[in-house]
Amino acid sequence: MDRVVARAAGRGVPADLFVVDLPSPPEVKGGGPMSAPHLGMTASDMEQTYGAAKFRVDYIFNGQPASRAVFEIGPKGTFAGITFVDSVVTEFENLGRTPDGAPFQGL
Repeated sequence: MDRVVARAAGRGVPADLFVVDLPSPPEVKGGGPMSAPHLGMTASDMEQTYGAAKFRVDYIFNGQPASRAVFEIGPKGTFAGITFVDSVVTEFENLGRTPDGAPFQGL
């Protein structure tokens, strides 16, 4: 079986089809840094503020490096799920506290 693949004008992929517009950090009133995680933070900002991620999965999203990470953001075991695209926070999810049961505490 012979097959023919043809190209015609107007059948190309638009250059802006896979563009991801990343959020920029919000303006802070008072001039000090924001203490809570927020959209537009960078991965290095998160690590400086909350330490290393407890869990991280790296992948590719529309041709750009992305990752999903879990950070401990509170003193009593409060965690947040953070999505990074090109090292910029694009999604934030408050995961709350870990249950007190032994299996969840690594015991």
